[in-house]
Amino acid sequence: MSVSAADITKSLDFSGIARRLKTAHRKRKYPELSNLKIGESFAIPRPGGSQPHTRLYGKAAKLGIRIAFKTIDAETVRITRMPPAISKPSLDIAEIVRLYQDGYLTGAEIGKRLGTSEKTVKRLLKQVGVAMRQAAPRDKFNS
Repeated sequence: MSVSAADITKSLDFSGIARRLKTAHRKRKYPELSNLKIGESFAIPRPGGSQPHTRLYGKAAKLGIRIAFKTIDAETVRITRMPPAISKPSLDIAEIVRLYQDGYLTGAEIGKRLGTSEKTVKRLLKQVGVAMRQAAPRDKFNS
């Protein structure tokens, strides 16, 4: 027709004709992923690349779901939809400070009581500016 793409675009815009998105003609890859129920799975040919699962995890994250990626053989992988992640309860920093200062508990004891690690307890105490106690001296004969 000897007309440039820019001229066609201008004519469409002038006439008020909506254009298709550039991605409208593309076929969605792995449409099964959006219809997957928790616990269901499907097999696909193994995607290329050294870490093909990372792209699939990204696609699942965009859909707001979690998946597990399992290699069946050299050519096939299985994708299973997983239940949503369980979030950890937040730690009450005031309670940690109270147990450390008033209860004279160690970081390990507080961590065990609150279901977290000693390292997390100490990090939180340092964040709020609590001065750390000196460790009790060890008896070199009773260690």
